[in-house]
Amino acid sequence: MSPFVSIGLPVAAEPISYLRDAIRSVLNQSHQNWELIVVADGSPAATVAYLRSFQDPRIRVLAHEASKGLAARLNEIAREAHGDFLARMDADDIMMPERISHQLAALSQSGADLVSGRSVIIDEDNTILAESASLPTAVDVASMFKSTPFIHPTVLARTTWFRDHPYDETLLRCQDKALWITSAVDSRYFRDPEHVLFYRVAGNLNPSKFARSASFERRIVRRYGPRMIGIVPTAVVLARSMLKQTVIRMASMTGRAQAIMRRRYAAISEPETRRWAERLTASVVRTSAEPAPRTEDTSRETS
Repeated sequence: MSPFVSIGLPVAAEPISYLRDAIRSVLNQSHQNWELIVVADGSPAATVAYLRSFQDPRIRVLAHEASKGLAARLNEIAREAHGDFLARMDADDIMMPERISHQLAALSQSGADLVSGRSVIIDEDNTILAESASLPTAVDVASMFKSTPFIHPTVLARTTWFRDHPYDETLLRCQDKALWITSAVDSRYFRDPEHVLFYRVAGNLNPSKFARSASFERRIVRRYGPRMIGIVPTAVVLARSMLKQTVIRMASMTGRAQAIMRRRYAAISEPETRRWAERLTASVVRTSAEPAPRTEDTSRETS
């Protein structure tokens, strides 16, 4: 029998069209032995109603009126999961149809505790923009302080791993970076080169939001850096973070922030763009489990 996989989907107040495509991409997985745990964290009533309208017993919706934040809800998902494996997913991203089956194989073959994958970058309208950078499959500790090693919604591990390595609920941002760093002492990671997700990015970079995230990253570096990579390397990482934040702020004032941030991604050719667009279309084909199309969404239906 194929492995039973839990897929965790935390939801806040994302547009219905994003939720529709995210859930469709789960329903369209080639690996069908799964449960989808959707945790609504203080979401609007209309969002919760939409989530509960899907007619598939594998979808569980846990709705909370009070918002406790991402880390708390991710830990809740790990506690609630019935699967042997747990895959992360975000409400504004789209899984490729072979994601789960491929990552189960990659985890087994690599002998790792946690596997991640590459992504294809899309915008608010599902337009293909680029690919995530190709990185070494092995992850060294020092590199994790310089940049977050994984695209968070691409990770998959045994459910017991997530229970044994909970997210720090005191961190409002960058909880994943802290988790990867603290868990490195007893875990082996594998960055698989396969693309498994369409990762959505905002059209406009918000320098204030970037600064808040950078601040939390520096907090994490200060907390763990000195004993894990040394005092001098820690100071270098902190200085580079401050410099990058300054550059982003200055670039935003001159309209160049987006160009700078695009350097994080790998450019793709026109034929590759068309190929990924076809894959995206296949990922969000309408299924019989979902509710009737909403009037405001009919013009953007994919099926």
